[in-house]
Amino acid sequence: VEGFVRGADIVSVALKDDLGGNAEEAINKLGKLISIFKLREKYGIEESFIKVGSVINELGGNSAASEEYIVEFTQRLAGIAPAAKISVAEVMGLAAVMDEQGQSTELAATNIGKMLISLGKDVPSFAKVAGMSVKDFTTLLNTNANEALLKVVERAKQSEGGLANLAKTFKTLGIDGSEGAAVIGALANNIDRVRQQQAIANTEFASGSSILNEYTEKNNNAAAVLDKIEKKIASVWDIIANGMEPVIFAFGKFLGL
Repeated sequence: VEGFVRGADIVSVALKDDLGGNAEEAINKLGKLISIFKLREKYGIEESFIKVGSVINELGGNSAASEEYIVEFTQRLAGIAPAAKISVAEVMGLAAVMDEQGQSTELAATNIGKMLISLGKDVPSFAKVAGMSVKDFTTLLNTNANEALLKVVERAKQSEGGLANLAKTFKTLGIDGSEGAAVIGALANNIDRVRQQQAIANTEFASGSSILNEYTEKNNNAAAVLDKIEKKIASVWDIIANGMEPVIFAFGKFLGL
């Protein structure tokens, strides 16, 4: 319970404005991601809040992406990502780039999820696109589906007519041509950016420093200090009022109140 309270307090102070201005909603959103990606079992609830919060805060500060988009995209892809062994940090790094490229959360997350599933439906074809043997691609897909997807899209872009053919291949596996092509194009033209953002996300997940720095700054600015003073005065008055309660009631009775 103490760990939850400390973690929730950090999220509330540091991220509530970036996640809609509602502290309870911000805590709930991060709590769901912590649960889905099974972070609590490995890191504990407080550390999980700090790690996930740091990734969101750092990506929001180092890109044109909004923190709300990152969380919503991650929630939409959370049903597939853990099973594909894609970390929450990698999903958030990908989300930041999709937002930068103007892709809606629903279409981007839905189509990327379908692409990840499609890779396993036709391993030989995608292994060929990635320039890998079926065995090596299968191993990569089973251990790091994020890298497998990036490699397929990256290599497809380098080949003549590759992205168009890749879009057709995905379409045969149930992905809409126009929507799939738009997401594939956004990925293909920003592979380096995706890797960069995912590297930042992984670093922040490991250190957890970004949200702690944000928390310290917001917790000690003028508004925060004033709020603390008001709470302290209210606390002192409560103590005085409780101690003088018999006198107050006696005086009120004397006045006929």
